[in-house]
Amino acid sequence: MKKTPRIGSLSLTVLVCAVLIVSCGKSTVTGRVVDAETGKPIEGAAVHIFWAKSGSGPPGLGGEVRVDEAETLTDAEGRFEVPKYNKYSYTYNMAVYKKGYVCWSSDKIFPTYSEREDFELKNEMVINLALFKEEYSKVKHAHFTIVASINRTEHGIFDKAVESEMLIVRKNIKKNQGD
Repeated sequence: MKKTPRIGSLSLTVLVCAVLIVSCGKSTVTGRVVDAETGKPIEGAAVHIFWAKSGSGPPGLGGEVRVDEAETLTDAEGRFEVPKYNKYSYTYNMAVYKKGYVCWSSDKIFPTYSEREDFELKNEMVINLALFKEEYSKVKHAHFTIVASINRTEHGIFDKAVESEMLIVRKNIKKNQGD
């Protein structure tokens, strides 16, 4: 009878543990972005998600520690995929933006700034983007968009998508400094 070398069983044990740790902590979640009125998919919407956990320190004073973030654009069917972490260990903030639409945030709802209570991060979620209405303040919406995605550090897809909103905020700041 041939014996399996001890190092082989140890390596297998380490591999199994690593797979279990990864599968328990992080996976991916999929969804679609659609027009709120028509239900048609929105291609090219920028999706950003930020993950954090409680920092060390006294309760309420430890702050949050960045765990991960990701950004992507929706495809022709409005589909996207982003990382998902164990909801009991981490908090998240998600923002979706497409020019001509109201920025969507997992925390607040524009233009009322009320808390979003109807959203759950899950596979095949559907995010409805409402068209921007003329009666909305462009300046307030620009600020809302910037705040909705404030935790991002990757300056790429999402920043490129919200460039026009950033410009509105900068012009507003400059105008108010001149008063």
